[in-house]
Amino acid sequence: MLSYEYRLLPIPFTQAPRESSKHTAIDGSISNPPTQQVTFVTFWYSDYTLAIFCRVSPLPNKKANQKTHDEELIQLPSFLPYQLSILQQQVSDVVGSYYRQEYGLTRNSWRVMAALALQGEASAKEVGNYVKLEKMPVSRAMKELTNFGYLQQKPDLEDRRIMRLSLTSAGMKCYRNIVPEVKKQEQNILEGLTEKERAQYSKLTQKLLAHVSELSSD
Repeated sequence: MLSYEYRLLPIPFTQAPRESSKHTAIDGSISNPPTQQVTFVTFWYSDYTLAIFCRVSPLPNKKANQKTHDEELIQLPSFLPYQLSILQQQVSDVVGSYYRQEYGLTRNSWRVMAALALQGEASAKEVGNYVKLEKMPVSRAMKELTNFGYLQQKPDLEDRRIMRLSLTSAGMKCYRNIVPEVKKQEQNILEGLTEKERAQYSKLTQKLLAHVSELSSD
């Protein structure tokens, strides 16, 4: 690194200065754009003599520092987990608009209802595993569906500590009314893709899900 120093007057270092100042200037006489900076440090002493120190050093590489700084940051719009989270939220808002407005169901309640419509009967744990929900969200969804009269429970025949869940007739009717509407919204969303893109999306999604599942089990 280019660095040298001048001391213009010999002042004993045991003598304390009265005051001092520091000034940094950019030296553009050698290259353009300038690549050096010059720092002057001036000390005034009680007998009005002074000492001036001059140091010349290269300018910091701002572009390199900025590039390194940018590489350390996450650009959210291009970050896969962020993209998937936003996509999931927006798709759920579009698809779920019907059952929220018409039946007052939350997204988790609809997922539990759909799982039970497919499975017929299941425990809360089995439902949670199927729709990828933790115990607490499943419990809240069960309570909501029960309050609407859409869910019923009965003890398991082999282990009475376990409750078996199933939809009531009113629950099945509600489910059948919702299905055509959410399928319609699904088609509205997929209209943004060509037939070829839909096939590619389905294939890539299944491949990525299988890969992430393997990572989760490691």
